Amino acid sequence: LAVRRSPSLDHVNITNSSMHALQVLIPHGNLIINKLNVTHNRGRGITLWLSNPHGTSEVSGAVLAKMNIIPYDVRGLLNMCAVQKKFTIANRIIMFYKYDSYPVDCVKTFVSPGRNILFRFLLVSLFLRFSPDLFIVD
Repeated sequence: LAVRRSPSLDHVNITNSSMHALQVLIPHGNLIINKLNVTHNRGRGITLWLSNPHGTSEVSGAVLAKMNIIPYDVRGLLNMCAVQKKFTIANRIIMFYKYDSYPVDCVKTFVSPGRNILFRFLLVSLFLRFSPDLFIVD
């Protein structure tokens, strides 16, 4: 699993993996894959999550909803429920929150000296499957 990295893979064999074979999340530069063999793995073979700030396709949201396969505690992503509550943002931050069945209070404060902060949500699921009236206000 590579987060914000651009690996260069040449003559790589990924076989009999107990999970997904290759996952690259939001590569920072060019991703070079040459003669990659992915066989007999228990998960997905290759998963690429690309960040496109100009993407507006309705299909991209459907694809993201089906690809909720990022494990917990991924190095390189901000843990929303970490002990640290205040984060200073210099340029850009990638935040991922995966729902957990444990009741937790996840509050974060983001500050950026001299700059406005913009939030972009790639995927948000704010509903319960068996409660269609969650957002109905009387």
